Parts: sequence; C-alpha cells; structure tokens
Amino acid sequence: HVCAAFNVDNERLPDFCEAACRLIAHAKADAGCMRFDFQQELGWERQVSSEEHSLFMLRQEWACSQDVQAHVQSAAAQRFDSCLVDEQMLVCAPSLSLFGPPLRDEDLAAMAAENRAARESEAVCAMCQASLVVQMAHAPLVLQAAHGFHGRGAVALGIRMGPLGCCSARAAKRGGVVLEILVSG
Repeated sequence: HVCAAFNVDNERLPDFCEAACRLIAHAKADAGCMRFDFQQELGWERQVSSEEHSLFMLRQEWACSQDVQAHVQSAAAQRFDSCLVDEQMLVCAPSLSLFGPPLRDEDLAAMAAENRAARESEAVCAMCQASLVVQMAHAPLVLQAAHGFHGRGAVALGIRMGPLGCCSARAAKRGGVVLEILVSG
C-alpha cells in the first residue's frame, strides 16, 4: 500500500489532472498493480485545501515491493514526477508513505500489548542502570546494576532490608532471577 499526497496549485490544476490521467493509464497496466487511483480532499472544517491549492491523495496497492519499485522507475512515473517539478504544479513537496495491509482488532490489541511491555521494560532498565544507594549502619554503600543486565523482559527491581542491616537488591526477569546482591552489615 502506497499513499502519496499532492498539494496542487489551483492555477495548475488542469495540467495536474491531465498528467494524472496519463500516469493512471500506464500504471494500471504495470505488472502487479492492484489499485491506482487519485482522490481529491472534500471540504470540511479542518481541510488542508484552500483557495490557492487542492489536496489530492494517490492510493496504490501492489502485489509486491518489486512491482512498486518497477513502477517508480518506469518512464511514465518518471515523466509524471518531472512534469510536477518542471511545470511547478505543487505548492510544496509531495508526501509519500508505505503501509502494510489493513490491521484487524487482534493486530491492534497485540501491538498495544507489545508497546506497553516494551515501555515497562525500558522503565525497569532505566532503574537498573541507575545507582542503588543503600544506607548501612555507618556508611553508604553504592551498588550498580551490572552492565548488560538491562535486557528486554526485565520486570521488577526491589530492595529489601533484612535484620541486622542486611540488604538485598534483586531484579527479576520472566522465568528467573537475573541479579541478586546481598550485603550484610
């Protein structure tokens, strides 16, 4: 899925539309072209289009990335791109984005869970990288998490004060303890 946005100077609109027609005719004949169409922005409260320019979106679907690449390098696509520049049809550079297939509810839920887990892991890693200052009976003792400990999946870091000034700092990872430091006073 490829989307390209064009902000067309309204004085050049007829030329843009004719160039787009020529491109569509060639692109739809290209190998792997499943969809290739232009759409014009409709008027609404937050529209980008104005009296000076109109927003057009080119939506494309291709069978594979090689087909997209072949289209981009085709003579018809090169002529269209040159025409936009040479005839100064646009008020700003076009925007081009590549997208994957439509996301299902399950895909979005999994993406949210993975992102949350990564953020939680990063927060734990930040804690593990920071120095642990443990106040003992007479002097502070500084403990630092070992280099390389802060891997993905770390989920907890705890400091426990025991009897007689015994202290332990422990970081747990799914499935087991990664780091445990015991200091007795």
